[in-house]
Amino acid sequence: MKTREPDLNMTPAEGEVMAARPHSRRLFSAIRVWLITWLVSSHQATLLLGLVGGLYGLRGGVLAWLGRPTRNSPVIFYGSIGLIYLIFLVGLGFFAGRNPQFRREIGLIWAGQKLAALLAIGLGGLGLAVALYQAGRPRVIPLPNDPVLLIIGSLGIALAAPFIEEIIFRGLLLAWLLYRLPPLIARWNWPIQPIAVSLTALAFSLAHLGSSLIFLVALFIGGVLYATVRLKSGSILPAFAGHAAWNSAIVIGQLIF
Repeated sequence: MKTREPDLNMTPAEGEVMAARPHSRRLFSAIRVWLITWLVSSHQATLLLGLVGGLYGLRGGVLAWLGRPTRNSPVIFYGSIGLIYLIFLVGLGFFAGRNPQFRREIGLIWAGQKLAALLAIGLGGLGLAVALYQAGRPRVIPLPNDPVLLIIGSLGIALAAPFIEEIIFRGLLLAWLLYRLPPLIARWNWPIQPIAVSLTALAFSLAHLGSSLIFLVALFIGGVLYATVRLKSGSILPAFAGHAAWNSAIVIGQLIF
């Protein structure tokens, strides 16, 4: 016989029955409901996250298939990332351009808060500290030797990458987690925002695997700060300013040192 899922407004008697269930069964039931809700959803953030994940997966497969000389070519490296950015921005424009509410959900709005601006400046200073720490160490960001590609790559790393990453992690992923986490953790009354912030920071750090351990830790801390700025200001723009300052400091540090 199929058991009825407990309601959040259950009676005391129903609560006793629920409490009698093994903890593992309750957790499995919550995860099952959450996954079903996610799979049947047509939420824009879900579709865009799936798009960017699929594009990066396809890029990884193609690069693995190519030979090492071709795979390591700066044109292939930056060109493939640029193509992903372009396709992603077209998809983002399709959804965000037609839906002002969606733009607000992912933080694509103007923020004039002074506190957010000060925090963004502080994040830029943290990026400078990381860049100085990395001076003389193996490069954390690949930069081509060709002057034209160097300029394009530096601008892409300093401006384009922070904008895209802020949309993905502090825009889409954070909004998606804030929307999807409640059905999973409502029974335990866990705080939603700190969990969502920590998960986005962890994803942001893991997306840069291959960097040094200290750099991954710095990325996690930066991810927490970026997400906090995003939630406090309601916009990804202050976080983008700090992220751009961070990347710019690293690029300048690598070029100087």
